[in-house]
Amino acid sequence: MNKTIIIGLITLLLGCTQQAITINSFEDCANAGYPVMESYPRQCRTPDGRNFVEEIIIEANNTGIETNNTNTQANDTVTNHQIIIRNFQFEPNNLVIKLGDTVTWTNQDSLNHIVASNPHPVHTDLPGFESGTLRPGDSYTYTFNKEGAWSYHCHLHSTMTGTVTVN
Repeated sequence: MNKTIIIGLITLLLGCTQQAITINSFEDCANAGYPVMESYPRQCRTPDGRNFVEEIIIEANNTGIETNNTNTQANDTVTNHQIIIRNFQFEPNNLVIKLGDTVTWTNQDSLNHIVASNPHPVHTDLPGFESGTLRPGDSYTYTFNKEGAWSYHCHLHSTMTGTVTVN
C-alpha cells in the first residue's frame, strides 16, 4: 500500500510540471493565456515583460461609402508613420497625419519608456493610447481614429513630449 501511495505521488508530481512554452508572437502570447490589452491593435504581455502587438492587415478598396446621404470616397491609403525614441526625445516630436493613419514608436534609447496620452499621470485625453513599457528595441503602434491635436509624453520621463495632429 505504501508503495502505491509513493508511486501515485511521484506520478502526480511529474504530471504537474509545466512544459516550456515558446512565445514568439501575439497569437502565441494570447493562446498561452497571458493578459491581452484591449487597445487597437491589441497587445499581449508575458510575465517576463515582453510585449507582443497583434498584426492588423488592412486591405484597401476603391468603393464609395454612403454616409448620411452624402457620397464619399473610401480612404484607400493608410499610412504608417514612424517616431523614434532616442536621447530622451521623440523624433519627430510633432507629426501631422490623416484620420485612420497609424503611428509606430520605436525605442532606440538605452532605457525603458512608456508612450501615453496626456495629461500625466492619468492619460485620459485619448483612452487606450498607452504603450506599456517599451524596452530598448520594442515598438508600439497606435491607430488614430479621432481628429484633433493629441499631445503625449513618456510616463517615466514626463519632460519627453510630442503631439500628433490628426486631420
